[in-house]
Amino acid sequence: MPVPLIPSRAGPLRLTLVDVAVRELQELVVTGRLEPGEQLREDELATWLGISRTPVRDALARLEDLGLVESEPHRGSRVAPMDVEMLDHTAQALAGVLGTVARLTWPTLSADVRAQVRAAVRAAASAPAPADNRSRRNALRAALDPMVDACTNPVLVQIEADLRPSMTRLLYLAPAADVSQAQVAALCRLLDEAFESDRPFRVGHAVEHAYLTVTGWTIRALRNAECRLDERGVPALAGATTRSVR
Repeated sequence: MPVPLIPSRAGPLRLTLVDVAVRELQELVVTGRLEPGEQLREDELATWLGISRTPVRDALARLEDLGLVESEPHRGSRVAPMDVEMLDHTAQALAGVLGTVARLTWPTLSADVRAQVRAAVRAAASAPAPADNRSRRNALRAALDPMVDACTNPVLVQIEADLRPSMTRLLYLAPAADVSQAQVAALCRLLDEAFESDRPFRVGHAVEHAYLTVTGWTIRALRNAECRLDERGVPALAGATTRSVR
């Protein structure tokens, strides 16, 4: 039997040591506890995780595939800098994937799940303007996640899972975007009207537009920050306090 692209959702998953290491290290990188440019020493990470160096090495290779780690011959691995242009490209790609997911899954969603999605959008529209990027991301994900969960296209699900960490990291570390509640409400209204239309292509287009808009606010804030990225790719006005795991 060919190996599936995504884990089966039929039962509980059995995580390998590599899976555990990927999960733990990804969390540290995405939240900024391991800073952009920080050297990643396999022996120190293995000691911290309580495992051998082999699964740590394999985990770092996976994180390199996700764009969170980079390595050089004879110099080891380090946390990848935040490349603004690459983040912009990633946002465009992920927006397209999410739009396609929405177009395909919206007709299949139950009335209860559709109501859940629309309730999340309306709650975001009526709430005070979020003070940080993560709040905006969480509000948008509350509407998108049910559609991703319902997607039966394994290729789309895998691509979404691979692209998401870089964008989550952006929303953790970038300066807060200066966005008014009126802008947030207008975006939510566009989404809700698309859902109300019950037209899959309109839903997909609205989701793609909404994701590009929210990430675009954050990327512009990163570009326009008074203190640019330093030589390690660290935003000086980052929204997260960084610290080492050591």
